[in-house]
Amino acid sequence: MIDLKRGKEKVQNKDFTPKELGTLAGTFILLLYLATYPFFGRLFADIIAFVYPAYKSFQALNYKTGGYDKRKELLIYWVTLAIFYVFEAISRTPEKVRLYYIYRSLITLWLYLPQTRGAEIIYNNVIRVVLKHNQESIDKTVKNIVNKNK
Repeated sequence: MIDLKRGKEKVQNKDFTPKELGTLAGTFILLLYLATYPFFGRLFADIIAFVYPAYKSFQALNYKTGGYDKRKELLIYWVTLAIFYVFEAISRTPEKVRLYYIYRSLITLWLYLPQTRGAEIIYNNVIRVVLKHNQESIDKTVKNIVNKNK
């Protein structure tokens, strides 16, 4: 059975045996190799993009552990990720770029990690500016579509 407390202490203290470091390096290389195949690459990239941020969103919805700032940070991440995925689908980039899912995993990490605040940078400098500028036109178009379908 894996002792998580002991494992956490080893990571914090950077106290690994050469065998453990070899196992970690081998696992990393295997995952990197598998990520070059579209199925596994997309799976890994989606896990990185969704699993941990979704769990953190679940925690932020609990008012005891997540405040307004944390919820705002997560909403910015989800909006940025959604727009990133729309452009990915429209451009058909995965079919054109070799090792695309490795790049996407790195981009997703950059978007999410609090140290880089990538989603906030993209949102404040691109998405927010474009949507603010076109908000009236977008609202009008949505209203026309809704009225047409009634």
